[in-house]
Amino acid sequence: MEDEDKMEYCTTLDEYLTRITPFGFSGAVLVAKNENIFLNKGYGMAVKDKGIVNTEKTVFGIGSLTKQFTAAAVLKLEMDGKLNTGDVLGEYLDTPKDKSGIEIHHLLTHTAGLINYTGEDYKIAYREESIEKILNSPLLFFPGENFKYSNAGYTMLAALIEVVSGLPYEEYVYEHLFNPAGMEFTGYAIPDWDNRVVAHWYTDTDNQNALKKFYPYWNIMGNGEMLSTVEDLYKWYESLKHDIILSKKAQEKLFTPFLNDYAYGWEVTDTEKGTLIRHGGANDLGNSAEVAWWHDKDVFMVCLCNQWYGGTALTYVVKDKIGGTMFGEQYPIPPEVVRLDSEALMKYVGDYNLPSGGRITISMENNSLFLQAKGQNTLDLLFSCEADSKRLNAHSYRIFDAAIKGDYEPFLRVLLDRKRVQRFRMFIEEDIGKIEGFDVLGTIPFTRKDVLETLIHITAQDGSITLGLLWERDHIMGMRIAENPVMYVNPLSDVQFLGYHLGMAKNIDIKFDIRENVTTGLTVYGKVAVYAQKSG
Repeated sequence: MEDEDKMEYCTTLDEYLTRITPFGFSGAVLVAKNENIFLNKGYGMAVKDKGIVNTEKTVFGIGSLTKQFTAAAVLKLEMDGKLNTGDVLGEYLDTPKDKSGIEIHHLLTHTAGLINYTGEDYKIAYREESIEKILNSPLLFFPGENFKYSNAGYTMLAALIEVVSGLPYEEYVYEHLFNPAGMEFTGYAIPDWDNRVVAHWYTDTDNQNALKKFYPYWNIMGNGEMLSTVEDLYKWYESLKHDIILSKKAQEKLFTPFLNDYAYGWEVTDTEKGTLIRHGGANDLGNSAEVAWWHDKDVFMVCLCNQWYGGTALTYVVKDKIGGTMFGEQYPIPPEVVRLDSEALMKYVGDYNLPSGGRITISMENNSLFLQAKGQNTLDLLFSCEADSKRLNAHSYRIFDAAIKGDYEPFLRVLLDRKRVQRFRMFIEEDIGKIEGFDVLGTIPFTRKDVLETLIHITAQDGSITLGLLWERDHIMGMRIAENPVMYVNPLSDVQFLGYHLGMAKNIDIKFDIRENVTTGLTVYGKVAVYAQKSG
């Protein structure tokens, strides 16, 4: 591309990311085409209470992107003649009879039938106890017959790498992968993190989570939670493209998809833009990551974030728009906002009652205003999904009411996995006790196109929780622990404000009514203009 195209392209994507930063984006992004880097920049705050901003050098958690390094390490050992991906696990580790047929290939492709998790991510756990727990858990299916994403499977691979190589897992990947690729700031504990800013992780409530450095954490070893930078992950892409670490034969294995389009540590799919090689990663503490390589066009993108959005991994919300921008697609962006101090913003905080009976709550945290909608009429006003909301609300009530009474037949008509419903109920009751009641809060658009989410607030003996049912074409495609929808609101002037929803790429104009320096109400300009009077 010519320099003129480069500047225009960079400005378009940079403008999008810069404009959405006041509305909840925080992280670093690198995009390149044919190894020409068009954007390499940080946005938002790395450490809010110290005023440290994100840059292209900031270190982030990368979650399950870790799996591609574990897979590459296995293939490196195969290149050196120390194992074969067709070998059974029992050749290297003591395994019970029911797991004697598990091949290394099964572990790499999530087809081994193993459990997913072995315990909390940041709980000290040693290799022996983690492996024992995995091997003593019953198989979910016969190896090779099905697909079930398994973090535990990649923990087994990390143990295998240690046994075969004679080195600790991190030491092996550092010496044989990261060092040859020039990746100085990728790993768990080996890199010198004191020489880099490590981003704190923030959830929607901004409860920052600082980096923890105490190891071993064998519940995540080999399967997740490494740290890295966008620049190091770009170096990894270059090392793969130029066969620096793995041979072409090894990479053919690395990128060949099996069940559910999953290859070895990567998801590989055919898209209208050609072959897409990608993987994501996240934890519930606030970090998320996405790497995508449109192989046929040699377009590469990495996005690392340290903030969640609406109970969802932030990279999941923005990755398609970042990738789309690389291919010339355009998305609505919010206008530039102004900054007001906390004292000026405080007068807008409060509850605002709509004529429909719904309510808008404006709150403030870290000198930012947040809007929370309560009631389906309010959700419809903001998110425009009334065509399906009443039907899905009623349907969700019927099937959920039956399920907590032990009747799963209504659920099975829309979700063909009875055990999944039962397991989810058990998970909830283990966390907050026996379910006592529930309320359907409403239905809103999800961050994925053509998916709606019905929010159900569950009360129990020891607390409460909000459950999201994800609907696609009248079928439940998933369930998740969700949060009531919250939107960032920023000032355009003293009284004119703007809400912007990252997932929908939608502006919502808000004007506050000020009389004698007292806020008396607000007008929301959704499908129609609706006035809400301030309580008190």
